[in-house]
Amino acid sequence: MKKVFLLIGAIVGFSVWGSAEEMGTEATVAESAAASIEVVTSALGSGVDRETRTVQGEATSFDPSVEVHYLTRVKSETVPTTINHVYSVDGSEVASVPLAVKGSPWTTWSRKTVWPGEWKVELKDESGAVIETKNFSVSKDMAPEPGGITVTPAQPQ
Repeated sequence: MKKVFLLIGAIVGFSVWGSAEEMGTEATVAESAAASIEVVTSALGSGVDRETRTVQGEATSFDPSVEVHYLTRVKSETVPTTINHVYSVDGSEVASVPLAVKGSPWTTWSRKTVWPGEWKVELKDESGAVIETKNFSVSKDMAPEPGGITVTPAQPQ
């Protein structure tokens, strides 16, 4: 009878050990799938056209009176998943925006109110791996003059 219990215990122990091996493999597959996000297109701008899903006012330098929009179109082998747009200014992280990716390809965007400084926005996958970085600047010099009127001197002809 003891031999039967030992045999059953050995079989159960082996199958638990085998399951742990399988779980490790599944975790590795999930980790590599999270890192398999491909950027199809991306852009920074002052707005997004919701109908065409394109960025408007594309630029790398902005004035503080606009919100900066970061549009990304990605492909992912794992759907659904989440990507993050992480905004930093002068080396300090100021915002992280989680965005759901519900299909592939998938277009999404975030927007950030900005102030003068050297900015970057990083596209990160669920594990925190950086997929793409976009740098941009915001300058006080670009702000409109008080009253919203800009005077441009006439050029002689």
